[in-house]
Amino acid sequence: MTASLRNADALKNVGATHVLDRSLSPQEILSKVNGITSKPVEYIYDVVASESTQKLAMELHQRK
Repeated sequence: MTASLRNADALKNVGATHVLDRSLSPQEILSKVNGITSKPVEYIYDVVASESTQKLAMELHQRK
C-alpha cells in the first residue's frame, strides 16, 4: 500500500502488511515491491486514478 507514512500504524492495524511512502517515484515503488515479492500484485485499488498511478498498477499486475 502506498500512503503517507504518518498513517502506517493505522493502516497496519487494519491489515496492511507493508506501507510504502506515496511520495516515492513509480520506479522506486516498483523496486520496493520487488523487494517484497516477485509475484504479480493480484488486487490493486487505485483511488488516485491518474495516468501514472494506473500505469504503475498495470506494471505491478502484469509482471512475471
